[in-house]
Amino acid sequence: MSENAVKFDLIEAYRERLDEIDEALVPLLEERLKIAAEIGKVKRERGLEIEDIKREKEVLEHIVNQVQNPDFKERVRSLFKEIIRVSKETQR
Repeated sequence: MSENAVKFDLIEAYRERLDEIDEALVPLLEERLKIAAEIGKVKRERGLEIEDIKREKEVLEHIVNQVQNPDFKERVRSLFKEIIRVSKETQR
């Protein structure tokens, strides 16, 4: 097997693992959005603002503190900022 073929096999193996991770994330993201929608319903019923900056900061701080690799902290923060943005959209 050529060196390129070996590298391609390795890439394919990594991609398969990414696919598995993505498939595991989907139900968790769906559940998060479902709960966000319920929170939005309660906020509307109680006349509360959708956006809660204090809570967003708490969530981001908690999540970033869970990241073990310091090189990934800001990337994970960026991902969760987007998750929070979509969650707020879902609450509206």
